[in-house]
Amino acid sequence: MTQTRPAEEPAEVSGASKRARTAGSKAHDVTEEEAALYDRQIRLWGLEAQSRIRKAHVLVQNIQGLATEAIKNIVLSGIGSLTIVDANEVAEEDLSSGFFYRGNDVGKLRVDAAAARIQNLNPLVKINTLSDASVLKNKEKLRAMALDVIVATSGNKEELVALNKICRELSLKFYVSQAQGLGGWLFSDLGDSAEYVVERSANTGGQAAAGPPVKKKFKYSQRFVPLNEALAKEWKGMNERKLKRLKLSAGFFGTLALWETPEASPSELRKRAEVIMEAKGVDPSVADGVNDEFYQSLHVAVSSSSTASASDGGGGGIGDFAPTTAVLGGLLGQAVLNGLGGREEPIVNWLQLDSLAGQATIHNLGAGEPKLVV
Repeated sequence: MTQTRPAEEPAEVSGASKRARTAGSKAHDVTEEEAALYDRQIRLWGLEAQSRIRKAHVLVQNIQGLATEAIKNIVLSGIGSLTIVDANEVAEEDLSSGFFYRGNDVGKLRVDAAAARIQNLNPLVKINTLSDASVLKNKEKLRAMALDVIVATSGNKEELVALNKICRELSLKFYVSQAQGLGGWLFSDLGDSAEYVVERSANTGGQAAAGPPVKKKFKYSQRFVPLNEALAKEWKGMNERKLKRLKLSAGFFGTLALWETPEASPSELRKRAEVIMEAKGVDPSVADGVNDEFYQSLHVAVSSSSTASASDGGGGGIGDFAPTTAVLGGLLGQAVLNGLGGREEPIVNWLQLDSLAGQATIHNLGAGEPKLVV
């Protein structure tokens, strides 16, 4: 099902600003209407990045709280097309964090209930809905959709590894993120050679600047690795000082333990996570954020929708914790936009959100370092 609405007229802009935008937008296929609507972000990351974003087709799986926040951000930023995939009906629990749903939507398919409200965010974005989640296992159907990005927000390890494999074969950017009580995580795989540009202050040779600081653009290439390779990362042989500097999060190892023993109690999860740490060459005493409260929070996530199977588009269970999904979903949406626009350093490649500690730590799991493109 596809739903579209006529676009509203953009706000009035000054003649000089309008002429400048129009001249630049023609070179990058951004229409005058889009240039007016997205003026603020074009000033932030440029017409070239906005042009790439406006051409992108993004698929998002499992339309619950986490996906809701990410969808809001990428639709408002002007992607070309969005396909939402979910086979489930709206449950009362979805109302706690899914702001696309209302009380009278309970019992309706999530994709049907959310589509019109997503469209209202930005009439210029084409919205497609699919209630058959088996498409995520069908490489040829995904190929026919001409996608650029797939975002998953539910699934077990085996399902996510399989979906990542399909994305690799189709040269699609892959993001997966799951909320886990008071925390959560985000993983990205943008392929073997993802290029991006950053602006940094140029060296003025010590001379005092007469005006604004001079900035220069630097282009980098980053190698990513698929999820199965990232999860196999080990730190055997690394001394304790270096391990401490890495600030390896207990959340990463807790997620691995949760995948292996989803029915475990908090104490059992902690024991399993510590066994995994030791097998990977990490002394549990140096892991960041290890405490009973963390594993209690992780245990709550066992029955949450984000740990359910992706084969039906996302499961039921307790409602997502809205503050967590708001933060993590915002990070996810920004990561997708950065990957499409290529104007910011991407997340490489595992981000662990720990709300109890008030921090989000990025771990490079086998992805290597960025290389400057000459």
